[in-house]
Amino acid sequence: MISEVDLRDWGYVPTRAIESKEQYEHYLKNHDWLYEWSDDGSAWLRGRRSVAYLKEAAPLFDPDLSLWRRYAQH
Repeated sequence: MISEVDLRDWGYVPTRAIESKEQYEHYLKNHDWLYEWSDDGSAWLRGRRSVAYLKEAAPLFDPDLSLWRRYAQH
């Protein structure tokens, strides 16, 4: 399965690897998509970590990235 990324300082921390499409979508909904523009270095780092976690799950639960595009606010 997907290896777990250390996200202890991510604010909304999953306790295990993403195991379902519903769980993947839940994390997409709750991700801070504006982290890149944060002046706070720790917020930026949390955002980068959560994106890495979500990108690792995407091939299994969102191969065409349709969910990703629905929630990403770029």
